[in-house]
Amino acid sequence: FDIEDGYRQYLDGQFVEIKQKEINSYESSYNLPYNSPEYIELTQADFLIQSDDKDIVAITQKVIDDETDPIKAADKINTWIYKNLKKSATVSLPNAKDVLKTKVGDCNEHAALYSAMARAAGIPTKTVLGTMYYDGSFYYHAWNEVYIGEWVAIDSTYGQFPADATHIKLIEGNLAKSGEILKVVGKLNIEIIDAS
Repeated sequence: FDIEDGYRQYLDGQFVEIKQKEINSYESSYNLPYNSPEYIELTQADFLIQSDDKDIVAITQKVIDDETDPIKAADKINTWIYKNLKKSATVSLPNAKDVLKTKVGDCNEHAALYSAMARAAGIPTKTVLGTMYYDGSFYYHAWNEVYIGEWVAIDSTYGQFPADATHIKLIEGNLAKSGEILKVVGKLNIEIIDAS
């Protein structure tokens, strides 16, 4: 996996350094919707992230309430999903339309719906797969990254914006790549060396 992304994760031999800023230190570089060609494909629908679905568009408009600042809109969507999706283990490859209907799921469902709603708002959004440290152990996990002028990790399962430094990204793009995580299941040996 190419885990050095140049903005949050940095690789030094066998060590991964995660750098995180507070949300108030970020500045938006555009108003919604994003329209620069660089990340425009990350604002569009795909077969699991139906950001053009009428129900997803309608709930997104209601949640962001005409907000044009991508930081504030991203946070509103994150908060809504965190509060409105029941956390429950699910064995499936989720699609956003189904998640919106059932309002139930684990990190994959949260990430799928977040991608769809953020893209419906015009925010470039990726799904990220990797590990996160929780309650004394590392677990495989899915979350998102949004482009607000720079890429920021966001975790609607835990209501984190930005996602904390215990999130280690292994794969980015979309949930269709989730099978690639099997390459490392049971093979990772992760230890926290230092935190500040």
